[in-house]
Amino acid sequence: MAAVTDPSELDRLEFISALRGDATSDVYAGKLAKVEEFLREGATRGQIISELGNGSEAFNSVPTAIYLFLANAGDFQRTVVEAASLGGDADTIASMSGGIAGALLGSSGLPAGWLERLERRTELERLASDLFFLHVRRTLGGRCEMCFSEESVWAYKLDEAGGNDISNFILLCRSCRSEMEREKEGLFARPRKHGKYRAVYRKAHKRA
Repeated sequence: MAAVTDPSELDRLEFISALRGDATSDVYAGKLAKVEEFLREGATRGQIISELGNGSEAFNSVPTAIYLFLANAGDFQRTVVEAASLGGDADTIASMSGGIAGALLGSSGLPAGWLERLERRTELERLASDLFFLHVRRTLGGRCEMCFSEESVWAYKLDEAGGNDISNFILLCRSCRSEMEREKEGLFARPRKHGKYRAVYRKAHKRA
């Protein structure tokens, strides 16, 4: 949810309400209800630890990470520092809360100094990119939107300068992508036609 939310449009109470609606465990339902209460009324460090937890068990760490993310939404550094200060299984909670905050803010929202000292940064960034494009591919259906092939299909940006919203991606197999690049026209050469072309292929794809 955080990955597809614009930071400026994050509604903390709406976010936690959606999570509560998906909760099937009484334990998690209770903890998420407490998270919502804390978001409305505030919470001390002691209350967070005693009511949400700071242990290694999932039910004593996941709700805490969610609360810290929402309580500090828009501030990655503060989220992680507050998580680390809770003690207990601090590294796990800091990783989870920071991961959610990072999904919301993107790499530009992370402290530059932290990124500079990040070990294996290039490898991690490549893995993150691969995971994101895999998500896009699955979301869009997994078939080339030109020929409906399921072989060697990958997600490409319609507008390289555009954002990472799903609407800015199209699925193409290697053959169709190469053909379009050779023609130097159509989807990749004329951005203004993207919406028109894409709508036609999407409609055909749904009928197939």
